[in-house]
Order: sequence, then structure tokens, then C-alpha cells
Amino acid sequence: ILDIIHGIIPMVDTKFLGVTPQLTYLSIISVLDCAIENDVKTLVMPPLFAIEPNIACYLILLAIKKWKSDNPTAIDNITIVCELESDFVAFHHQIPAINTIVDFSPEGLDYFFPSLQYTTQDYLPPTQEGYVEAGCSIYTR
Repeated sequence: ILDIIHGIIPMVDTKFLGVTPQLTYLSIISVLDCAIENDVKTLVMPPLFAIEPNIACYLILLAIKKWKSDNPTAIDNITIVCELESDFVAFHHQIPAINTIVDFSPEGLDYFFPSLQYTTQDYLPPTQEGYVEAGCSIYTR
């Protein structure tokens, strides 16, 4: 028997436009909570890129780290599957930033990131450090 949990990033007016960092974070937490409710011990997640990939990577890693600290024995293995090399690079660049965060509350996420394509809401200046604007260089021979 294979258990499948299909997480969905929320949409606003049938578009991803308007999806905030906090909604993205909470969607990831919801998938993890659903896994624990169904006694899933191994979880494979796609990168949820409804928002800018570097920010999505940061939020996915942050959510998993926070959730695992609150539920250390709930899931044995969480794997994020990257389709593109640039996805892997984006995650790789965010790991050092996530490693420095000891405790975290998601309430200020929408104010931490610039508005980009999320909403027309005005955002306050960043109040914490951590997010890294990662670039991607692919070399071919």
C-alpha cells in the first residue's frame, strides 16, 4: 500500500498571483501535518514553486526545519524532488541561511520578503536576516 498526499499551494482568484509567503509556508506545514495524521513515515515532496523559486526553497526548508523541531520522530524521511538542476541549486543556496535559524514564528513572513508578484500590499522593511538571493550558473563543456 502506498500513501500519497498531494499538497496544493493556495490560489487567489484562480491565480497564483496573490499567494503570500505565509500562505506558502502554511501550505507546507499542512502537508506535513496531514502526513503525521495518516502515519506516513516517508514523504516525497515536489518543490512548490507558485512563488519565486529562491523564496519557495527558503520557505520549504524553513517549514520543514520548524515542523521537524516540533515533531522530531513523526516522519523518518522527507525528500524534496527537484526536476531541474536550477531547482536543486536554489535549495542548495538556501540551506546555509536556514541552518542559522534557531526558532521561528511565521507571522511576519509577509513583511520579511519584498512584494514581488504576490500582492499589491505594502511591505515593511525586513526585520530578520536569513534569506539568500541565489543565482544559478550552469556550465557546459
